[in-house]
Amino acid sequence: MSEFRDWRFAVSCETRFDEVVCVTGSVQKIGKWKRNDVFPLSKADGDNDVWSGRVALPDGVNIQYRYCVCLFVPKPKDKFEDDDDEDVPPRVVVRRWETALLPRRIGCHDRCDVSVIHDFGLLNNNDAASSAIQTGWLGTDTLLELRLYEDALQIWKKKHADKELFLKVTAIDVELANQGRSMSLDIGDDVSVDIAETRDKQKSWPIVNVAVSNS
Repeated sequence: MSEFRDWRFAVSCETRFDEVVCVTGSVQKIGKWKRNDVFPLSKADGDNDVWSGRVALPDGVNIQYRYCVCLFVPKPKDKFEDDDDEDVPPRVVVRRWETALLPRRIGCHDRCDVSVIHDFGLLNNNDAASSAIQTGWLGTDTLLELRLYEDALQIWKKKHADKELFLKVTAIDVELANQGRSMSLDIGDDVSVDIAETRDKQKSWPIVNVAVSNS
């Protein structure tokens, strides 16, 4: 008896330029839920949105999996240890993924039905209301979202009234800023100071005040 079973994953999913539909799941052959080890599918010829791929899955094991849409970003050459090394894997960034509470499932004794084509985000293909897809970026970077509501900022100087203003946000180390190493900078009202540049040149940290408002 074979320890593996041939399995064909197939899913219909609209994609943008350079996006690749992939499978991630609970066994090694499909990545063990690791982002950099996803199993990429191939798009069929023509204008349809069907992506598919075959893989040997372990038999006698219950398998869980999800579809995801990824970008494969080549690493910059200046980060290679050896310029002749062409085996450096690209960085995988997940842009959209299925987020249903329970993942898709392959039973321990299931056999593949090659006629089945799933719909991305739908575990029940006949119920569009059950679509569960999360958009965003899953990668090695950290993204912060800043939201300002209603009158969160008030500009008091009249000369700035009815003008288009830009808000610059710069990350700093709050712990170091509050260790007594801060100093006020004598700058004009119209001068924009880059905090990182100030830190390098002045060897000092800006004064940081944090306030939490509960409405």
